[in-house]
Amino acid sequence: MTTILSCAAFATTASAVTAVSISSYDALTYPGVDYAPGYLFEGFENVAGGPVIDASDSFAVGSFQTIGGVGSGSAVGALPCPNGTTLCIGSGSPVFGRQNIAPSDGDSWLDSNDTFGIVWDVFLGGTEFNALSFTMQDATDVGAYVTVISGSTTLDAIDGSAADGQVSATEVQYAYNNNLFGGALLNPTLPNGNIQSVTVTFGEMVTKAQIVIASFKDSQNGAYLVNDGIGIDGLMVGTLAPVPLPGGGLLLLGGLGALGFARQRRRA
Repeated sequence: MTTILSCAAFATTASAVTAVSISSYDALTYPGVDYAPGYLFEGFENVAGGPVIDASDSFAVGSFQTIGGVGSGSAVGALPCPNGTTLCIGSGSPVFGRQNIAPSDGDSWLDSNDTFGIVWDVFLGGTEFNALSFTMQDATDVGAYVTVISGSTTLDAIDGSAADGQVSATEVQYAYNNNLFGGALLNPTLPNGNIQSVTVTFGEMVTKAQIVIASFKDSQNGAYLVNDGIGIDGLMVGTLAPVPLPGGGLLLLGGLGALGFARQRRRA
């Protein structure tokens, strides 16, 4: 799996370091990290309430909202959805390079619908987690610089504005321009229909996080770009499985334990 970009970002809690990586998607190795049993999955199949998605819609892995902006793209699926103004559930055959990825027998994905991008508020009802993964389709194919910003708290009011429970385009832009929260930047121009694997690991157990996927015109001044639509799918949130010790490490631990036992016997 070829890594396109990987970098570290400091989350807002003092001890936490958040690492965001974007790699070429490989169906055989996705997500590229091992989750302990009990992780949650979201594939956007059979979503109740129609194709339009906003912060009021609750999913197993949290909620989603658009950053804003008005694009001019056409419908992204078989179900009717306002063009270029809201997030939508895409469905059916690949649309403009976006498609279902997981589950393999599924039909749907979440589409930015040519807006500025997607805000994902990660919340599992209070359950702790320390990692998440998702696939990202069709990013940067019309020239956008796509960034994935992550933190263990929200960007709401990060620019000094009044908190209102929503993340606005100006708040994301402020974080991007001032390198707050950090993240990973995917440079243009990748082919139409490209698929990336994104993994975020937190430096500690958290109960909530926020992921922002935004399209900008360049890598510096944070001017947005519409009409470079993005799809996400195959979302996973959970706890990383413990890394098993190699055989030599187990032998060393066994030897140290035996040595400690022998010392105790000598003292006795």
